[in-house]
Amino acid sequence: MLIVHRCQTCGHPDYWASRLGPTIDNRKHCEGGCGCRRCTWGPPETAPRWSSADNTPVTTPAEPGTLGTCACDDCRALYAELVGMATAQLGAPT
Repeated sequence: MLIVHRCQTCGHPDYWASRLGPTIDNRKHCEGGCGCRRCTWGPPETAPRWSSADNTPVTTPAEPGTLGTCACDDCRALYAELVGMATAQLGAPT
């Protein structure tokens, strides 16, 4: 999975925006063909991602700042929460 911000106008994820730096503050307009010239980004959320090898869902979140994703503090906090939940589930009795 990916951690993304969505444009509150068009709904496209931030990795479709022009990038001037590694965080959401540096992503200005959408390049998704919608015409948004100044995106208003929502809070980070998860989005699906698939393996290019066999087209299966990837359930492990990509680390913020990789794969063209944002590396802001909010994205890093969500990543830590998701990784912590996955670790807790691995250690839970079955």
